[in-house]
Amino acid sequence: MYQRNSELEKLQQEKASVEKKVEQLQHNQQRLENRKSYYEKADRKKRTHRLCAIAGTMESIVPEIRELTLPEVNDLLESILDFPDVRRAIYNAVLLHREKEEPPIGPVSSERHTN
Repeated sequence: MYQRNSELEKLQQEKASVEKKVEQLQHNQQRLENRKSYYEKADRKKRTHRLCAIAGTMESIVPEIRELTLPEVNDLLESILDFPDVRRAIYNAVLLHREKEEPPIGPVSSERHTN
């Protein structure tokens, strides 16, 4: 009978150890998920800030744009981007930026993306 109690105690200790390890792993997983969420939120906040800054710059250069709806602004920008000189200016600005900020990573497409 003593041997069974010993085996039972050993199994109970093993169970407790495994449960503790599971709890630690769950805590670790939650910590990693929280970190991922934090970085994703930071990326969204940076993007939102950048988009607002770009729109603010456009409004300061062309105050009349405030009167347009978003679809009208979208149509306007699409028609402006149809001009080859505008497309070329953007292409050159991107190339200049990449030369300053990063090592070359490949050509920039001057083609307009359509969906």
